[in-house]
Amino acid sequence: MFADSHAVLIGVSAYEYTEFPPVRAARNSVEGMRALLTDPALCGWPADRVTVILNPTSVADLASRVADLAEATTGVLLFYYVGHGVLSSRAELCLTVTSTRPNRPRISGLPWDVVAEVLRESPARLRLAIVDCCFAGQAIEALAAADGPTLADLVHVEGTYTLTATTRNRVAHVPPPDQQDSACTSFTGELLDLVRAGIPDKPAQLSFGDIYPLLRQRLQAKGLPAPNQRGTDTASQFPFATNAAVSTSDPTTWASVDTDKTPFTEDALLRREFATDKGIRFTRVVAGIQPSDQAAAAAGPFPASEVVNTLTDQGITQVMTAVYMEQSSDNPLLVSVSIFACGNTDAARALYDYISSGARWNFTVWPTPSGIGSTHWTPDMYPAFRYAHHRYRHRYVIFAVSRRADLTRDGSIEPQLASAALAACDASGPQNFSGWPPERPADQLR
Repeated sequence: MFADSHAVLIGVSAYEYTEFPPVRAARNSVEGMRALLTDPALCGWPADRVTVILNPTSVADLASRVADLAEATTGVLLFYYVGHGVLSSRAELCLTVTSTRPNRPRISGLPWDVVAEVLRESPARLRLAIVDCCFAGQAIEALAAADGPTLADLVHVEGTYTLTATTRNRVAHVPPPDQQDSACTSFTGELLDLVRAGIPDKPAQLSFGDIYPLLRQRLQAKGLPAPNQRGTDTASQFPFATNAAVSTSDPTTWASVDTDKTPFTEDALLRREFATDKGIRFTRVVAGIQPSDQAAAAAGPFPASEVVNTLTDQGITQVMTAVYMEQSSDNPLLVSVSIFACGNTDAARALYDYISSGARWNFTVWPTPSGIGSTHWTPDMYPAFRYAHHRYRHRYVIFAVSRRADLTRDGSIEPQLASAALAACDASGPQNFSGWPPERPADQLR
């Protein structure tokens, strides 16, 4: 999911000028964020997709490195900073580096408008910024006016979700110096603790829309500065982490119908929403059980009767189906999903191999109930460009095929279609009932 994504984590804990007290907790915060992102049971970012920059001294080198990483990112771009933040004489936010001079923050620090330009110009489909600024005194005075901007106002970038450690009039809190060798900053520490513990009664995948209200409540309950957010449309719904509070079961129980307790229902096997590594969000518009003899309505290379007989020989009489539609698009991508529950993992592997032999093109492309995507797939539609993925997870075989609503033949949209079909496969299966983190062995993907 993160092949085209990158997270840039910047922490400044040491300073050359005494006007900036050291923030040893910043180093712990960066390391904690890195550990959270790369935890396969929580956020699942590959380690090589996360870059940590500690105590940079050259503003030019830092800006160039961030720009290079942002320019190369087409999926999710996550920018995280922890350290002192100061305002210039024009009330412009500047992020400090180790060598920043207190009286020349714009020249010797990293102006936020530079970061904003980098974020805006990145080809990333989804951009997230988390800013944990420990403000110096003059910043608080400048922000103290009742009608003045909040930190979230200052760092908001169009098309980017921003989460900040403070609102107006408050210094971002850090633990006392004698605790900073092992502690994180208060904001980052609370965020990490919340995600690691999970949130009861929330979905299996937590978005910032789920996290923010409780994060704000917990910080305020401790008398700490309240965080703030901007850009709360689709970006705030990005599935940031697996919800650790959702009850889990041993995935080995999914290997056989005799031990698997997952109900064959749409909500147990299908997410209501998912996002791709291109930042495209999809919503489930229809789902339900169909008889297996309706699962091979497409004109593929094999006789439909052969495909149906293969399913019935496996004891499969029903298929769970769904159609997902891209959000906020007049010409959306559509993804058709079919889930087959076999008797055991060996049977699922056999069906997976059969699908790999070409039968995937026989499987029905499910329509929406009405409107966009409601036309049943017919032979004259086959020149349209589409993309199929299938995989098996324990005793379940999952098949997804994506296409665009206008049935374009333009192959340039292949990366978007491929990403959508793969993400749909990842989002489907018994883990939606138990909350277990999705698995995706590379040798089980096509």
